Amino acid sequence: MRGYTTVTITYEQVREPATRTGPCPGCGRKTRRSRTFTETINPFNKIADKSRPKTPAEVRASVRAKAQAWQPDPEVFRHDACRAVTR
Repeated sequence: MRGYTTVTITYEQVREPATRTGPCPGCGRKTRRSRTFTETINPFNKIADKSRPKTPAEVRASVRAKAQAWQPDPEVFRHDACRAVTR
């Protein structure tokens, strides 16, 4: 068997955190949830019509738009303790 060389390419990652607060459906207290959206700047991350790769500015704008548009389901705000009581 011949030896093969594996090449790993690491692309630059663009991150945008998003935090939302809302009432817990169980007790009504305020709850905070966070999520981080990511995309990489790479030749396979193409614009909608797939004609060319996204520029770094387009990738940042795309990730920011996803983070701003994120609206979690109200059930996500339920506390673990309230979840245990409702079961």
